[in-house]
Amino acid sequence: AGLKELRFRTIVAMMSS
Repeated sequence: AGLKELRFRTIVAMMSS
């Protein structure tokens, strides 16, 4: 659980949106 995971999740959410 770090910045890398948060960034990845954010990108995935944007792509999924």
